[in-house]
Parts: sequence; C-alpha cells; structure tokens
Amino acid sequence: MSQTITQKEIARILNVSRATVSLALRDSKKIKKETRDRIKQLAESLNYRPNVSARTLIFKKTFSVGLVLPSFTEPFYAELANQIYFFLHKKNYAGLFFLMGETNGQCEAIDFLLNRGVDGIIFVSEIGEEGILKAKKENINTVFYNKPLISDNYVSGDIYKSSCKVTEHLIRCGHKKIGFLGLKDVKESRFAGYTDTLLKHSCIYDDRWAIPFISDEQYENFFQQGYGCMKKILSLKRTSRPTAILARNDVFAIGAMRAINESGLRVPEDIAVAGFDNIKDGTFSNPPLTTIWEPRERVAKELVRVILSGIERGDNSPFESVIVQPQLVIRESCGFHCRIKKNKNTM
Repeated sequence: MSQTITQKEIARILNVSRATVSLALRDSKKIKKETRDRIKQLAESLNYRPNVSARTLIFKKTFSVGLVLPSFTEPFYAELANQIYFFLHKKNYAGLFFLMGETNGQCEAIDFLLNRGVDGIIFVSEIGEEGILKAKKENINTVFYNKPLISDNYVSGDIYKSSCKVTEHLIRCGHKKIGFLGLKDVKESRFAGYTDTLLKHSCIYDDRWAIPFISDEQYENFFQQGYGCMKKILSLKRTSRPTAILARNDVFAIGAMRAINESGLRVPEDIAVAGFDNIKDGTFSNPPLTTIWEPRERVAKELVRVILSGIERGDNSPFESVIVQPQLVIRESCGFHCRIKKNKNTM
C-alpha cells in the first residue's frame, strides 16, 4: 500500500480516539491490553509508520539522545552502550553515538550532537570543565557517568569502595605484597582505594609495583597495556616482585595474565590477579578472573531515567546523583579457591 496511513485513519477504522491510538502505539499501560493489541495489529497490517517530523513539531523535541563514548572497542563501554541503547529504545527514543578520541574533543562532541537536534546528552567519556560549561551554556539536558567536576546529574559506581573491597579480598587471600597496573595517581579513586587499604592493613607499598599507563605506540590497547605493564613487574628479581596484582580493569588484567603465563609462572599459584568491570571475557580467561562488578544494566537504566526525566521536566529540575554499589565476583585468578582447598587439606 503506497498511501501513508495516519493515526487518525487507524482511529476511524477502529472507532476509537486518536489519543487512544497514540498511547497504544507507545505501549502505554493506560490503554487496556486487548485494545493495544487490536491497534498494533491493524497498524502493522496497514504498514503504519510514525511521522517523526510531525511528532517533533507537536512535542517540540526530537525524541533523540546523544551518547558520548570513549570507545566501542573496549568491552566495558561496548556493553554499557548496548544497555543504554536498549533502555532508550524501550522509551521510544533514538540514540545518536559520538566517539570522543584524541582528535575529537568534548566541545566538538557537543556541537555535533546539538547540530543534529538531540534533546539531551549522556556523557560516558570523561568530560573536563570546558565541556561541562559549554553544555550548560547551550542549555542542554545532561547526565554524566561518574561524578563530573561541576555540579550536575550523574550516575556512578562507588569506585573508591570497589577498590578497597577487592584489595581487602587479596589481603584476605594471604597477600601482603600487591601491585597495581595502569594507574599511579592518588587523586584517582581506584588507586587511592588500593593505597589506603594497604596502609590500613599495614601492607607494603612499593613504588616499583605501581605501573602507570605506558606511552608507547606498540601498546595501543588495554590488552597490550596490561601485558606491557606486567612485563615491567616481571623484570624485577623474583624476591622483589609482588605476589598479587590489581589491574585498572579486566582487559588490563587479562593482558597481565598472558605475560605471567608466558614467563612460565602460574596464576594464581605464583601471582594472583584481579581486575575491575566484570566483562564477559573475564569468565573465559585462564583462569577465570576475579573482579569488581558494577551492574551495567542498572547503570544504563539510571542514566536513561535521569536524562529522560530532565527532558520531560524541563530546565528547572534539581540535579540527581545515583550511586550504584559494587559487588565482588570471586573466581579462580585470586587464589581464594586454592586457599580454601589448602585449609581443608590441613584439617
């Protein structure tokens, strides 16, 4: 059928109001399921397509949200983006993605998305003060993943608490000499949680065991970074090495485990390893990776809820802050299971 079918014609055929058709097609619970099903079936049979331009004119919004990401190649961000897209789609909003890399700055991201008429922007990438101020100047609804530098809406995991929790777990597994890969900045929550927990439990902190991000073209991704950082640890004399490693994320940790295995050592018998993010790859690493889980479905759902609430309520809505509590996922890479087995054998 070449003729464009409208909601008004569907309403006339079924002898219901146009408002009822509109609500039913948006799956509103205000309309009885039986009526919703009838309307949807007729709309599908007539090849109905919503008029997005007309909808924009009526509601004064485009029903689209921008999403600024640092990468699609890193599993954590890919999984989070997928969940955000899912929840936007459930609310009949489109997602427009922008990758903010070395050549694409924060102000360019905002201009790109505003030029395409988005109603709000979700920032998953870290944004500096310049970008936040520009977003405020443009009067666009925003929400940030992790707390921004200036007061605004944000959804965040308790990163410091996460780091404390996983570091304490390694200590409970019997480790007093613990290294950290990928960070070396006390202002960063993961590194601060690690160092504070070592101090709390009177454990050794050795500056040689904290290996920051390597500025070298041969280490172009986090797998390679983890591998390279671990090689630096392994270059130390055996008696000078840590017995456990905490990595900035799971990808770093998996790279580190490869370096350990290649050196002829075993995880966790010789060096235990733990990470952050609970990516799917960690369940298939050898051995499976102990990690911190920040529920991505909950984070994505809250990010979408906060941005859409701001869009619906307007500019005067108060800022929202949502903290998602982390969970420790214990697998074989930390040595916990070996410790339990050893204790049983000595009983």
